[in-house]
Amino acid sequence: MSKSQQGRADFPVRSVRVEAKSNFDLGFEWSGGAEYGELFRVTRIKTLDIRYPDVSHEAGWLGCLAGFWFVSCPSEKSPILHKGDVILSVNGKNVSGLCSEQLDWLFAEVATPTSPVLTICVTSLPTVKLREVLKGTYPASTAAAQLQRSVRENLYRFTLACTTRPIRAGEVRGKEYIFLSEEQFQRHEKNGLIIESGKNHGDQQYLYGTVKPGLNLTDRPRETLLEILPRRYSFTDAFDRFNLPQRFYKIS
Repeated sequence: MSKSQQGRADFPVRSVRVEAKSNFDLGFEWSGGAEYGELFRVTRIKTLDIRYPDVSHEAGWLGCLAGFWFVSCPSEKSPILHKGDVILSVNGKNVSGLCSEQLDWLFAEVATPTSPVLTICVTSLPTVKLREVLKGTYPASTAAAQLQRSVRENLYRFTLACTTRPIRAGEVRGKEYIFLSEEQFQRHEKNGLIIESGKNHGDQQYLYGTVKPGLNLTDRPRETLLEILPRRYSFTDAFDRFNLPQRFYKIS
């Protein structure tokens, strides 16, 4: 392992408790998701709306001067969110590798005024691109290796792998694999539709890849989003209502 890889193997993780308001507003905005090939990242902190139950505020506001409202800031001694933080888990549920709608479901499930949301996020990462995150090999106990496992486990729930090997007797296209020609595989990989690729140790002749969730590379290679489930389903139900590929086991 190179020194640069070793330096990225571990990174500091902060645990931040954020309390939802009565309208389920958490006080921050985020972007990303596996359908975009990215981790989730905090993009905006709504200073007037965000609530930290473990942080004491001196005053809601100090007054108005020259048309500007001055709001007291939480003490940095307690963990708070920052723009650019990468969201790793919510209430103990690993979210790296999930789609944006799934994080929405999770927030809707756990974000209540009486139950603060526990969000674990890193202060910074070199990249939020899943393809870059999954590169490299790290010791199993490091944060980078744990992040890779989380991403792969969540991706495997909802994606069907693609391969350049010929279809075998008894296999069904779109069930076991998405079968592609080598030219198709390389084109989709170049266009960023394949998150991770490689060759099987026992089958070095053919390529295998993990496709962005919700994409059907054989019918509509550009953009086919995941079906959005009704909000009345719980987050757990939402997972169960997806059809998992037979070759993948369900991760509890």
